[in-house]
Amino acid sequence: MKFVRWWLFSMAVVLCLMSTALPASGQQWDTEELSSARQYIAAASVGDLAMFAGGYDPALIATDTVDVYDVVSQQWSLAQLSVARHSCAAATVGDQVLFAGGVELNGPFTGQQSDVVDLYDHGSGTWSTMQLAQPRTVGAVATLGSRAFFAGGQTATGFSDVVEIYDETTGQWSSESLSMARSSLTAVSAGSFVFFAGGSDGQPYGETALVDVFDTASGIWKTAQLSEPRAFLAATAVGDLVLFAGGWSLAAGYSKTVDILDLQTGRWKVSELSTARANIGAITVGDYAVFAGGNGLDSVDIFDSNTGGWCTAKLSVPRYEVSACNVQGQAFFAGGMTTRVDIYQPFLGSPNLSVQNLIAGGQVTLVMQGATPNGLVGFLYSLTGPGPSQMFSNCGWMEVSLSQPVYILPDQADAAGTAVEQGYVVSGTSGWPIWLQGFDVTTCQLSNCLSEVIR
Repeated sequence: MKFVRWWLFSMAVVLCLMSTALPASGQQWDTEELSSARQYIAAASVGDLAMFAGGYDPALIATDTVDVYDVVSQQWSLAQLSVARHSCAAATVGDQVLFAGGVELNGPFTGQQSDVVDLYDHGSGTWSTMQLAQPRTVGAVATLGSRAFFAGGQTATGFSDVVEIYDETTGQWSSESLSMARSSLTAVSAGSFVFFAGGSDGQPYGETALVDVFDTASGIWKTAQLSEPRAFLAATAVGDLVLFAGGWSLAAGYSKTVDILDLQTGRWKVSELSTARANIGAITVGDYAVFAGGNGLDSVDIFDSNTGGWCTAKLSVPRYEVSACNVQGQAFFAGGMTTRVDIYQPFLGSPNLSVQNLIAGGQVTLVMQGATPNGLVGFLYSLTGPGPSQMFSNCGWMEVSLSQPVYILPDQADAAGTAVEQGYVVSGTSGWPIWLQGFDVTTCQLSNCLSEVIR
C-alpha cells in the first residue's frame, strides 16, 4: 500500500531529526499515596483539597478514614467520618462536601445501609452530620448550582426511586422521584438539566437504558434512552456534550459503548471506549472527558471535546473500581484496593492536529497548529488502534496514543507555528479506521488525538 510505505519511509527520517530533550506529551501523570489500601471509597474536591473518604479494607472492614490532599502544599492530612462505611455518595456544593449513605461493614456479609450524611464545611473547617430520609446505598449523585441530587440506590427492603435534594444555600432537603426504582445508575448535570441514566432493578436482565432527565429551570421531568441497557456505567459532561460510558448487562456483558448527547442539537450519537469495562472513574478536566480504570484494568480513554477524537493512556496500577475528582484542573483517581492515587493534568498550549479531505483516492491534508515556530514536527498515524504504546526517539521513550506500528511523516512549521502536510490516500481504503497524533520535536509535546475513518 503506497500510502503506508510512504509514511514508513519517513519514519526513519524523523527519528534522525529529533533533538535531544526530556520526553513529554500532551498530557502528564503523577502519583500520590493514600494512608491505606481500600475499595469503594468516595472522592470529592473543595477549594484546593482532594478528599477520599471511607471504603473497605482487604479484610472487608469498613473504614472511617478521610485522606485529604492539598494540591498547593502537596501535603496530606487525615480526617474521620462519623460512621465507618463504604460506597458513600460524595458531592460538593459551594464550600460544603457531603458524604451520604453507604454501607456499614464489619466483616463479610454483615453490612447494613446507612442514613448518615457527613458534611465538611471548608469555610470553617468543621464537620457535622445530617440524615437521609432512609438508610440506603445511594445509586448516583450529581450537583447543579447550589443543589446536590442523591438518586436511587438500594435500601434494606429493595431498590429506591427517591431523589433527595440538598440545597447548600438554605441547608434544607427536598425530594423528587425517578420514573423507575433502580441502583447502579449514573448521574451528571449539564446546562439546567440533571441526568440519571441506566442502572438495574435487581432482577435478572433488569438492566435498563432509561435516562430520567430533570429540568431544574422548569421542575419538569422527561425521559430518554441510551443505545443499550446497562448498569455500572459512568458519566461526565464537557462543553455542550454529555457522555455515558461503559457499563455491564447480564445480556451483553461488559460494554465499550459511549452514548453522547449534544445539548445544542438534542441529538445522540454513539462512540466507543478502547476497552469494554464497568465501574469506571469519570471526570472532566478542561476540554477533556477522562474515563479511567474499571474491571481490574489500567485503561484510560480521553475524549477531546474540541475535535471529537479520543486518546488513550494507562493508570499506574490496574483498578477494579475507580473514584474520581477534579482539583484545580487536575484529575485524581483512587480506589480499587490500592493506596495509589493517579493524577492527570493536560498540558496547556499543546499542538492541535486536524485532518481534511480524508477520502480514498484523494489528497489528504494534515494541519498542526501551535507548534514551535519554524520547528520540526512529526505527523504520526496508526492503522491498528488507539494505543497507548511506547515509541523511542531522541526525546527518549514516549507514550503515544497510537497502537504499533506507528508511522511518522516529518515536516517543519512555519513562522506562525503551523505545519501543513499533504499526501495521497490510496483508492480502495474507504471504511478503514485510522488514528492520528502530532508531535512537536522541539518541545517533545504530543498533540490531541484523532480517530477517523477514511471515506
